[in-house]
Amino acid sequence: MAMTRAPVLKATTLGADDYRAFCRELEDAAGIVLGDNKEYLVVSRTRRLLAELGLGSVGELLTQLRSGAVPGLRDRVIDVMTTNETSWFRDGYPFTALRQRILPELAAARRHRVRCWSAACSYGQEAYSIAMVFEEFRRAAPGVFGGGLSVLATDISATALHGASAGRYDHLAMARGLPADFRQRYFRPQGALWEVVPQLREKVSFQLLNLLDDFRGVGRFEVIFCRNVLIYIGPKARAEILSRLAARLEPGGYLVLGGSEPLTDPGFEMIRHEGGLLYRRR
Repeated sequence: MAMTRAPVLKATTLGADDYRAFCRELEDAAGIVLGDNKEYLVVSRTRRLLAELGLGSVGELLTQLRSGAVPGLRDRVIDVMTTNETSWFRDGYPFTALRQRILPELAAARRHRVRCWSAACSYGQEAYSIAMVFEEFRRAAPGVFGGGLSVLATDISATALHGASAGRYDHLAMARGLPADFRQRYFRPQGALWEVVPQLREKVSFQLLNLLDDFRGVGRFEVIFCRNVLIYIGPKARAEILSRLAARLEPGGYLVLGGSEPLTDPGFEMIRHEGGLLYRRR
């Protein structure tokens, strides 16, 4: 029986012209700016995709992208080039601020329901962390937020969203920032994995979304988390995204960005909390 030989990469390096062309394609598609000297990153992250497609170089991949001959190829390239680093309650202060400042303000304002958007949610830890903080707040203050919580979790990566919506995590993922009592309260063992309990899972909905696209249809929110994604996006696209995020916030609503993503906008009040920054829409 004849054996099919695996495709062989023609080069483990990337020429300057192909690198610049790839960067343009990536920025146009997702707003991601790689900068200089990241050729090694492109080669390493596309290696498996090239093998799956039987292509020998990133140059051949660019040819396929431009031709449009492979359905969904642009999305697959975005997927492999997206950074999906995450953990439970990442960086701490946003979730402390949610519990100590944001939710008490909303409760004092007699909000019936809290709507939160976890933009760039990756594998779901941020969205579920938000839901856990909300549940803990309501345990301590029965009767508030009678309409409950809804969290919209979006990401540009279909692979990450598939994992997030499944709500199942291995022991390594569970060990990254999740308190033991939260694990017992909000997860149940499923073989070698831990699964989010239904009463928490039902609070979170997942949607594939590119922040470069029009997202007016997502609705309006009291809280938006958009953390550690804008640092990868060029200045012009970043400013446009921030403007459109602001339009999705209710007056008095909070925008939570990453620690390396400062916002200077007269439409927001900057608030320091637990060593970090929050932005409240005026």
